[in-house]
Amino acid sequence: MGRVFIGIQNSVIGFNDPFHPQSCDRYLRTGEQQFFAAQDPTPSVESYLDMIRELGVDFYMHHAIPCEQETERMIDILTEAKLPFILGNEFYSINRVYAPGTGRGELSPGLVQKARTSPYFMGLLYDETEHVQLHSSQYGEGGGYQWADPHGKSAGRIEADICEAIRAASQKFGVPLYSEHVFPVMYHTFSRAGMRVCPKVLKEEFQPLQLAAAMGAAKQYGQPLGICVDLWGMDVGHWFTRLWGLPAHSPEEFKSGLQLAYYMAPSMMFVENMDALLRNTEKGFCYTEFGEIFLDFVHNFVPEHPLPYTHLDVACDIAVIRADDACIAKSGNFDGSGLFGSKDLLPDARTNSFIDVMYTLLHKTCSHEALTYHKSEFDMIPLGKYPRTEETLRTLPLAHGVPKEEETLCHPIFHPLNQALVFDQYVRPEDIGDARLLVVCGSRLGPSTVETVAERVRAGALAVIPAYFEAEFAGVLEESGRGGWAVVPDFTGPVFQAAVEPYLGKKDEWKIRFKSGILTVKNPAGDGKTLTFHWEEELSL
Repeated sequence: MGRVFIGIQNSVIGFNDPFHPQSCDRYLRTGEQQFFAAQDPTPSVESYLDMIRELGVDFYMHHAIPCEQETERMIDILTEAKLPFILGNEFYSINRVYAPGTGRGELSPGLVQKARTSPYFMGLLYDETEHVQLHSSQYGEGGGYQWADPHGKSAGRIEADICEAIRAASQKFGVPLYSEHVFPVMYHTFSRAGMRVCPKVLKEEFQPLQLAAAMGAAKQYGQPLGICVDLWGMDVGHWFTRLWGLPAHSPEEFKSGLQLAYYMAPSMMFVENMDALLRNTEKGFCYTEFGEIFLDFVHNFVPEHPLPYTHLDVACDIAVIRADDACIAKSGNFDGSGLFGSKDLLPDARTNSFIDVMYTLLHKTCSHEALTYHKSEFDMIPLGKYPRTEETLRTLPLAHGVPKEEETLCHPIFHPLNQALVFDQYVRPEDIGDARLLVVCGSRLGPSTVETVAERVRAGALAVIPAYFEAEFAGVLEESGRGGWAVVPDFTGPVFQAAVEPYLGKKDEWKIRFKSGILTVKNPAGDGKTLTFHWEEELSL
């Protein structure tokens, strides 16, 4: 039932792209803002395609160098090879090849039109697009904003302008648009505009928070879902290492990340960059421990574990409702900006309440300061001990990274969460379903938020609302029906904790609920990186 298309993304440091062999030496290919020379010989197009076929993937994710004649030739080659493909904009963004009047890397309409002539073209992916909306100077000063200038506007106006810009791009290109997210913000804004959100797992995320927000958005707006398994990050270890930070997750963690992404039953999933999976040698491609894990996942794990659900079947026991105010930390974004990258709308107690709510729901195992490891009390980067100098880069790649005793794990992938989804202020009763607990937080309500919440309370749910929204809910607080209301002074104190405690679940379980059953994720080894998955069919759900 849940058919997941699995893909692989092109190289950024391992070897020059055979579709852009010379251009790779002239353009940046990573967001690190540093040029890295290729470590392996350039493969031929034929051997490259053979390798992709051997991996057994369903599609190829290609971030194109801004040399469009080369990309046009590649489209012809992929079409002849009958290989489905998505075109990404990362190299356009980091080399500042922007759509006019924006800071958004964008392929030309002519190139996209060429791609549309191929029956194997699946759409366009915008790399870490929420990140670049929040941080307009991410790839250098002087660029515009990714989707909309947030200054001098209300949060609602910015949200509407972003949606309008996305819809305009969708109309211009006439193809599916994917939004890749490194932070758990703007999923709902982009989904409402028609984009297919694509959260990253592994990377630097709190995985349950990331997926609760992304899957809630996809469900609420009925959109396909992608998942990017991203091996970049902060840790170092005794494993094949292309660069300090790639891969920054152990082979065991990678295996868990692949299985986690698959069990969410997305429309598609892919591994960001093939660099950690293989090397190109004089004898051809050879697989690293990461590559062997990927091969086993595609060729054995997936066919042996058919899914009886899709991501749109996800349901919840806990519904968190908040406006999608788009800021990664209580202290603001990396550059000190606030909501949607605005210098005017800085985070306050109301916008920060979502962080407080999720901190409690995740049994206080994530950050009480941020939605990601960055700008949090956990903000430490072990790879910073290993400078990227000309001398050190000449020693890379390393077959075994750092000595075993120097291996780090500042970023575990397991956190407990009990059947929770995140919705925005436009949530409808059918999105919430039969949730038993509703938590309303954030800065703004939608036109029907109050009635949607009240309807569920009358049916038996408990709704927790902050005192600052009490006036808006005044007309329904006496209409509890079979449920109840809890008005809390804040989301950090004992009143909120006591209200939600019966719904939090076990501290050693992360549960994701679907229409036909519950997936329980655990970490029995206690190492933060080795996950187990148990599916239990529950026909009564």
